[in-house]
Amino acid sequence: MGSKTVKYKIGLLVNPKKDITSEVVKKIVTFAFNKNWRCFISDKSVSDKIGCPNLFIEEKLLKDNVDLIIALGGDGTMLRAAAIVGSSGIALMGINLGRLGFLTQSSPENLDNALEMLASKQYSVEKRMALVCSIKSSHKQWHALNDIVISRELISRVITLKVFINNNYLTSYTADGVIAATPTGSTAYSLSAGGPILTPDNENILLTPICPHTLTNRPLILSKESRIKILLHSSEGEGLITIDGQTVFPLRKGEQLTIKRSSNPINLITFDTLSYFTILRQKLNWGGEK
Repeated sequence: MGSKTVKYKIGLLVNPKKDITSEVVKKIVTFAFNKNWRCFISDKSVSDKIGCPNLFIEEKLLKDNVDLIIALGGDGTMLRAAAIVGSSGIALMGINLGRLGFLTQSSPENLDNALEMLASKQYSVEKRMALVCSIKSSHKQWHALNDIVISRELISRVITLKVFINNNYLTSYTADGVIAATPTGSTAYSLSAGGPILTPDNENILLTPICPHTLTNRPLILSKESRIKILLHSSEGEGLITIDGQTVFPLRKGEQLTIKRSSNPINLITFDTLSYFTILRQKLNWGGEK
């Protein structure tokens, strides 16, 4: 880390539904202008509101025009940013305008300090493990920073999912579904389903059944080299695949979903002001004396 000011092309991925969004965007744009950075805003209503309509850019074009994305919102906005960057290696920085903000490193209250640290390169880049999945009948791939969820389509029905690890049959889950999560995603849906918390420096895949009918079905921690295959064995209707809570598409009976670690991690900009364990304690409202 040095003190030299760097020139950035930054994209602001914003959640326009937050009341404070325009105020924070205006502050970042002013800072960027003073540093001679190029700046783009993903929402036209926000760029218009702050009097900079020329800075608007469509979300899908961000990846090809910036070398850093600042996500302004909550964890959902950060996950949307992760989906946009995919395997490109573009760095992400989060400003929490939401309630929880596990993935964000800053808030409006300390925005000035965060921007100064960004300008002088007083930050670290954490390489967070991501997952990639594909369906055998399709050539398309999807990347996930948090998790890939295979669930039932019909609320009143369970599904049966046959699971293989490295081509070895594991079990058939009769359940509401199953979650394949990264260490980053271990504090999300997987945690609610009874899975353990993994620190981000781990490189493991977490497999967590959702409300399994067999009570001995427990969460499983797999090595980073594991290759998971999931087949929809029986169901009334289709299953649903949800990527980071952002992208949803069907899984039909007999189709095979393959999940593995992505060879391209997601780069998150972090500041040394808070440790992961401090964030964990604060966000989960853990008690106990220091």
